[in-house]
Formats: sequence, structure tokens, C-alpha cells
Amino acid sequence: MRPYILLTLAPLFWSGNWLIGRGMHEALPPIGLNFWRWTVALAVLAVIVAPNLRARWGLYAKHWKTLCLLGFLGIVVFQVMIYVGLRHTTVINAVVLNSTMPIFMVITSWLMLKETITVRQAIGGAVSFSGILAIVSRGDWHVLLAIEFNFGDLLILLAMPVWAVYSGILKRAETGLNGLETLAGMTLFAVAIMLPAYVVDVAVYGHQMPASFPVTGAVLYVGVVAGVAAFYCWNEGVRGAGPAIAGFMYHLLPAFTTVGAVVVLGEALFIYQVVGIALILAGVYTSTRNTAH
Repeated sequence: MRPYILLTLAPLFWSGNWLIGRGMHEALPPIGLNFWRWTVALAVLAVIVAPNLRARWGLYAKHWKTLCLLGFLGIVVFQVMIYVGLRHTTVINAVVLNSTMPIFMVITSWLMLKETITVRQAIGGAVSFSGILAIVSRGDWHVLLAIEFNFGDLLILLAMPVWAVYSGILKRAETGLNGLETLAGMTLFAVAIMLPAYVVDVAVYGHQMPASFPVTGAVLYVGVVAGVAAFYCWNEGVRGAGPAIAGFMYHLLPAFTTVGAVVVLGEALFIYQVVGIALILAGVYTSTRNTAH
């Protein structure tokens, strides 16, 4: 049961990241936001892992290549692609494309881990995907036919297999480090990789992070909640349940994002959203009910 609770919390925490990424896209440069997000996360993680760092140093040295690869794929490449994509597309397009994640997760699980998908899981995935379509179409299927895709959409779509491969590597990796220690190692390498890109982005292109309370609050949220907490929950959930099941649980993200838009942003709640969320929950339950324990 623990992996499924963690895989529920991860998309809940990430829903705020998507709302911030789109809602403040004009004020927050993608590279700068990602750099400071994970710098904040690294500071938090450093405090957590510092007491046992000397005892675990040998494991970090032994598995530094794996940690570097995980940080590069999951923190640098995936996150920057999402933030840049959100500057060039709509939330509707982003949610639709993001909902293809389970497909890539299943493919990755089959190729990397030899996991197979059951008929019940396939049906559950289809049901939850129909719920997502109900939300983004606003109950009118003609809206889906009118969707136009652009460069931002392509980036978000290409980010999905990157995340799937990251999750597959995470499942296979046996470093001997616990979840927070693994995340700390990933984050250290990711921040080191992003630092030169951030310096160039500021010095050459002038993309500085604005100094204000809303920006500071946004960075703290995406760093601590959508960074440390969400990644810990996802990483531990994937280790326990596997990428395929995690992919189905990922469909909870648009449901949480919809509720967040209503509660936090004051958007109106419509019947098609209620139906969509109900279908998502039903699909996730169908996909996981025989495996949760």
C-alpha cells in the first residue's frame, strides 16, 4: 500500500508545479526557475543527508555515474523541456500530451524490466484517459478536433519518454542509498550541470529571475514541495510498484490540477470536470486494485 500512497502524493505535489509553470511563465525564465528550484532542493537535502554523509560516501563514489544520469534525465532535461514547452503552449495541450506518459511507461517497463501489462490495467488506463479528455475538451468533443500543436507541444511530448526512461533506470538501479540520499546525489549533479547553462542564460540572454515575494514563494514551493517531496514520493513509489503502475497513477495529475485551479485560482467547477475526475479515479482504481497491498 505504501508505494501507492506515495504515487498519489507525487502528482498532487506536482500539480502545483504545473500551475506555477504556466501561470507565471512570463515572469519566470525556464532555465532560471529550474536552477533555483533545485538549488533550494539541494540545500534542504544537504541538511537531511549530512549526518550520514561520511558513512555513505563510498556508495556515492561507487554509483556517481548512475546518479549523474538520473539527475540529468529527470531533473535537467525533463524539467527544462516542460518549462520551455509551457511558455509556448496552452494548459489544455500540455495536459493532453502529458497524459501520454503511461504509454511510454508501459513501453519502458517492457523493454527495460520485462514487465507486461494486464487487460485490466489496459482498460483502467483507457478509462482514466477518457476522463482526462472529458476535462480538457470541456465536455465538447469538437474542442479536441480544434486543438493545434506547436513547438511547445513537441517539447512536452518528447519529454514523456525521457521521464519514462528515467523511471526505468531508477527501478533497475541498486545503489544501496535510500530515497532521500539518492535524490540528494541526483540533485547535486543536476545543479552542477545546470550552473553553466544558467550563467550563460543570464549573462548572454539577460534572463534574470525577478526579485519579488510571489517569485520567492513559487521557487520555494517548486523546490521543497514539487521538488524534494514529490520526487521522493515518486522515486520510492516506482521502486516499490514499478514504472508501469506508476504510469497509471500519473493520470491523477490532471485531476489534482483541475481541483487546484478551482480551489487556489478560483476557477469555476463544471459538471464535465466532475465526470472527468470520476473517470480518472475509476481508471486508476481499476488499473491498480489487484496489485495494491
